[in-house]
Amino acid sequence: MAMDVVEDLSLRFLESCEKKGSVYKANLITNGYLLDDRMRMHLRNSRVSMVQVSLDGSREFHDSVRCLPNKKPTYDTVLGNVEDSCDEFTIYLRINVDKRNHRALPDLFDDLEARGLKEKVFLYFGHLDNVNENSVGHAGDCLSPREYADIEASLAQYTLARGFKVGDRAVPQRPVSTFCGANTKNFYVVDSSVNLLKCYHDFGQADKHGIGRITEDGGELVTNPYNLLKWLGWDPFEIDECRTCKVLPVCMGGCIHKIVNSGMDQERGCLRMRFTMDKIVEIFGEEKTRNRDQALSGGCGCSTTASINV
Repeated sequence: MAMDVVEDLSLRFLESCEKKGSVYKANLITNGYLLDDRMRMHLRNSRVSMVQVSLDGSREFHDSVRCLPNKKPTYDTVLGNVEDSCDEFTIYLRINVDKRNHRALPDLFDDLEARGLKEKVFLYFGHLDNVNENSVGHAGDCLSPREYADIEASLAQYTLARGFKVGDRAVPQRPVSTFCGANTKNFYVVDSSVNLLKCYHDFGQADKHGIGRITEDGGELVTNPYNLLKWLGWDPFEIDECRTCKVLPVCMGGCIHKIVNSGMDQERGCLRMRFTMDKIVEIFGEEKTRNRDQALSGGCGCSTTASINV
């Protein structure tokens, strides 16, 4: 909704990086409704190479929650924009999953295939979750981490069986040092008032959860060291449940935001593979073997960016 601002900032970032000899990369998350010719021009100028578009399931469910203020639908416009954009940008479709919509997702797959998007976009699934007071009204529709883990594994298997490309978020690719950037020193979320936060779930709550702000000369001013240390001091090795978990090397303690805000319920922030590791290894192991065998025999099996070493 403010691509002129995005482009203005991006050009300044690019100029600064060129002076410093630094590499610059940019991705964009969008609902896709305004992903038209004008927006694509801004994306090109801003050096955005990957775009994530969020869908809330099939047409029926998406249009029930992602409609315009006048209640008009958005589903067909969004997917039409994806069709027009996927040859120029890498498109990831994040499909949000909850108690209501997961059984109707085959309808979405049918639609994507009919639109010729099967080989052009990457799919991955998002756990619709109640993360703060702004989303509490949706809590009744949210799956528990264990419920979602079982459904996500089945959806991954179904996605591969249909021949769609699975985004690399489906399976962790390598051991990690932290769960997310919020637990690292030089990672910030910047709001529209140049307040610094550590997690985008805290947007609009800088007075309570902020770290500090960007000063007039462009420096970082930390005004709440406690909030900063809370994130940087997160140590999964101090938690018995994490220390004995076989998924720890690819998780490193889970989502601190969800865990702390749920009264230190570890399961709320867990990587779903904790509950479905064996099934996920089997699914992606079989897919990797099948692709290899088809390649050796000259076949053209479906491709996937996900791989796993066991």
